[in-house]
Amino acid sequence: MAEKQLLIQRAMDDGIEFILTDEFEWKLELEEDHHVEKAAGCKILIFANNGFGDYLFLRVGADGHVEDSVYMYRHEGPVIEALEDDLELLLELKKRKPSEDEYPAACYETGESIEIGDRVMFRTWISFWRRQLGVVVYVPGKSRKNYQYENGGLKWIAARNEELEIGFLIDPETGVVRKIRCVERTTGKIPKFKRIREDDRSSCLESWVESVVVIGLLFGAIYLGYGVINWFKHLLFD
Repeated sequence: MAEKQLLIQRAMDDGIEFILTDEFEWKLELEEDHHVEKAAGCKILIFANNGFGDYLFLRVGADGHVEDSVYMYRHEGPVIEALEDDLELLLELKKRKPSEDEYPAACYETGESIEIGDRVMFRTWISFWRRQLGVVVYVPGKSRKNYQYENGGLKWIAARNEELEIGFLIDPETGVVRKIRCVERTTGKIPKFKRIREDDRSSCLESWVESVVVIGLLFGAIYLGYGVINWFKHLLFD
């Protein structure tokens, strides 16, 4: 038992505060709860909670041996379920394998498959008026599984540039990822993000031209709306 406790404590000392599963984000914290222990029917080692009354724990045998399998206690029921990942996977001491399931493979709206290292162009809600350049850094089924982008029965690809990393939903029916398009297919290596390459400048210029046009149209619409309101005022009250 001491070995597993030391493993968890070492992770906490290394700055790991939260871990992810398919459903929740869990706070890493050693604690005791007699209700959970009673539901498990044996001695247990609780090491994480989600703040809603649910816990992750390890079973402890009569001889003090701690099992490798991780269990989740759901307070609604209560119900106890075994997790797919063991403790070392949850603490990221071991690397996960890429997911293998029936979720459709990610592809662009053109039907072309999305690959790690693709140089892409996209928009975000933060800067919807301009397009950004980035690189695909995560693709479910091809990258080592990361619950940040695979949870709740849905999956996302991730693209990154110098400013941000953002996920794009993979349609669970078709596999299509919208609002992103491939600019160039590379060898699958993820580059360092230092500065925009010369051949990107034309794409960025095109993006800024689009931004100016969109902003101009927006101000034009506001001006037109203001004019229409004034016209109605004169029509009704003059």
